[in-house]
Amino acid sequence: MSDEDEIRAARQASEILENPAVVKAFAEIEEHYFQVWKNSTPSQYELREEAYGQLFALAQFQRQLQTFLGRGKILSAVNHN
Repeated sequence: MSDEDEIRAARQASEILENPAVVKAFAEIEEHYFQVWKNSTPSQYELREEAYGQLFALAQFQRQLQTFLGRGKILSAVNHN
């Protein structure tokens, strides 16, 4: 990806991470799967695994957006010096 593409991805990631609807969706999804895990019985190990997988995927998605944002900030700073 070119520097320009990285900076564009950072801008788009920022728009996503700062979008109130997306922030609310992330929080509600996280809370839902946390409650699924918390309220599961010992015999519902598959349900807990599914909840964990969903929480992990959500966190991975958020981390990737943060990575795009971080790279773009660095490239913007380097390109402006």
